[in-house]
Amino acid sequence: MVHFLLESAKCGFPLSHEQIIAYANAIIERRKGNNFDLEKDCIGKQWIFRFLDQHHEQLQTHWGKSLDTQR
Repeated sequence: MVHFLLESAKCGFPLSHEQIIAYANAIIERRKGNNFDLEKDCIGKQWIFRFLDQHHEQLQTHWGKSLDTQR
């Protein structure tokens, strides 16, 4: 997952928190197959913060600026 996020950012497509959560849920759904329960198996709302904290040496959050404010 960390490798995927780093590669996406390198290619110029960094993922938002919502996109990371959706990707993680897709991984869980793929692994569980027919046993996937949307309400029970999805990751929690605070998961993204714990995930980023756990991998803080490799992943960082940055806020983008629109082009107009940089002129």
